[in-house]
Amino acid sequence: MYGIYDIPLSFQEGKISLNVTVTDFGFLYKRKLEDKSEVEKLILSNKSKLIINPVEPLNFPKHITDYLMLEFDKDLIIAPNTEKNIFVTFPIEIGVFIVSKNGFEPLDNISLIPAKYSLYGDPQNGVLVRHHKTSVNLKSPSVDPLRQGVIDLNIKNTDSNWITITKLIINSYDMKLYFSSDLVKMKADMKIINSLTAEVDCVTFSEKGLKKAKELYKSRKLSMISTKFIMTEGL
Repeated sequence: MYGIYDIPLSFQEGKISLNVTVTDFGFLYKRKLEDKSEVEKLILSNKSKLIINPVEPLNFPKHITDYLMLEFDKDLIIAPNTEKNIFVTFPIEIGVFIVSKNGFEPLDNISLIPAKYSLYGDPQNGVLVRHHKTSVNLKSPSVDPLRQGVIDLNIKNTDSNWITITKLIINSYDMKLYFSSDLVKMKADMKIINSLTAEVDCVTFSEKGLKKAKELYKSRKLSMISTKFIMTEGL
């Protein structure tokens, strides 16, 4: 499903039906999911293309929070001054962008996984997060690339004590997604300061067969000073 398409077009991929037809205005975009939710939009343009690629999973059906929390299905206990790599999963959304000679703009967002939300921290000062439970893996797991991606996570314990980790929180503006037809992937670093505090930072990388996905925050022309997330309410 991911790729660049000339319009008009019509296709169905699993639970997603997408059609772009010619009208007197330009083009009519129609998207339908198996749960019967439907979107229609008019594209006022004489000639355009569509880009479909995975995007940050925090915008469907509407933007509620900038933060994604991954809860591990098993506690991780890491030795003092130790560095390890694991693989975890994360939910993805499918972004549809319209392309012109001046750039690209977001047209639609699609999700095949219902969003769940929870609170990281105490009720007064905590952060609302999208919540996703993930398995912990020593090698990259097989997942449906229209539903989930894989994070290659480097964990570095800089403390002199054993540390227990139960979760990971990522700022959506820090996400750097790469994809192919059968894989969506990110890389992230988790630097543990102490038993309550860690820095989480997504990293740019290059891997044969993977393309860099268009990012929603860049398409919205937002400028961010810092995107790493500092976990201060426990690991």
